[in-house]
Amino acid sequence: SATPVVGRLGLEVADDRKPGALVVGVHVPGPGYAAGLVRGDVLLAFGTTRIDTAADLARAVARARPGREVVLTV
Repeated sequence: SATPVVGRLGLEVADDRKPGALVVGVHVPGPGYAAGLVRGDVLLAFGTTRIDTAADLARAVARARPGREVVLTV
């Protein structure tokens, strides 16, 4: 399956067998790396937005204002 690149987070994510976006790549340097994310982490929420798929994460990131701090639920 395709692996969307969530550019502004510096992450590559894929759908998992369960809800969430599975981190399959972390760009170094990048915001995801700086936040301590590693391959194998599963992102469950972006701020108050629940994440069920990689596409959900991409949409949430696209809607977010640049430079704004967002809490990720992992």
